[in-house]
Order: sequence, then C-alpha cells, then structure tokens
Amino acid sequence: MSEQLGLTLRRRDGRGRQRYVRSRAVPENDLHAGTAKLLAAVLDPVCTYWTTVPAGGYDLAPQAAVRLARLGYKSGTPDVLLWWAIGVGECGAGAIELKSANGRLTKTRVVHTRRGSRVVVGQTDRHLELRAAGVHVAVCRSHAEVLAALAQWHVPLRATSAPGAPLL
Repeated sequence: MSEQLGLTLRRRDGRGRQRYVRSRAVPENDLHAGTAKLLAAVLDPVCTYWTTVPAGGYDLAPQAAVRLARLGYKSGTPDVLLWWAIGVGECGAGAIELKSANGRLTKTRVVHTRRGSRVVVGQTDRHLELRAAGVHVAVCRSHAEVLAALAQWHVPLRATSAPGAPLL
C-alpha cells in the first residue's frame, strides 16, 4: 500500500526511529538519466565537457552531509555542470538544475545541530552566486528545455547525420 502512495520506509536518525516519508519522484530520476543520454548524444566532445553532480535527491545522514561539506561540496549546486570552448583559451560555463513538473528550488536555511548552527545555502541563492561569477544557469523540466538552454548559450553541438534525425 505504501509503495502505491510513493512512500518508502527510511531510517531518519541515529536512534533507529523509522517513519514513512514521501520518496523523490521517479520522473525526476528519469529526467536526470535521459538528460545524461541526451548530452552524450548532442554535445560535441571535442570542445565541450560536462558532468553531473549527484548530491541531491538522497536522504543523507547528517554525518554524510557534513563530510561532503568538509570535502568542499557546496549545497545548492546544480545537477549538471558544463563547459565549452569559445575561442583559444576561453570557455563558456553553464549549470542546469533539473526539476520535475512540480519541483521547486530549495531555499537557504539554518540547520541546528548539537555542535551549533550552520547555514545551508539553497539552490536559489547558489544560482545567484553562479550568475554573478558569469555562469549561465537554467532550471529545466524537460529535455526540450535542456536543448533550448544549450541553444541560447551557443553551446557547440555534434553535427547530425540527417536533418530531423532523432537525438537519442
């Protein structure tokens, strides 16, 4: 019954207490996987580089989140980071946040722990920081929106074998 409602049993703390929580939407995971396939198919590998940052969408234990932060991970980082050549020694940079149809960007919040409080920067504020650094940022809810962002940013794409040929 709980699976039909999109609920999964998860351990939420170190005391062994368990409760049902709403799991992340599978369509967003499908959007991530499909976007990875799409980028591999359409980006010109000679002059572009991209990677995903699979840090969100998981229920991390507090210790794991602290460890990632200590290693340099910045909360709110978009899901896909990409760079492309513009000229000799110059490049463009873009970041794509993938969201399901109903997904919303996270907000900056204060987290209280036994050792004190810390600020966890949300996606809205992290996107502002990236834009201030000259990075193109897009929030995309479909593969069509990903392609539109790439076109708007003038990212070099592979030449297709025939006009109208499928990308995937």
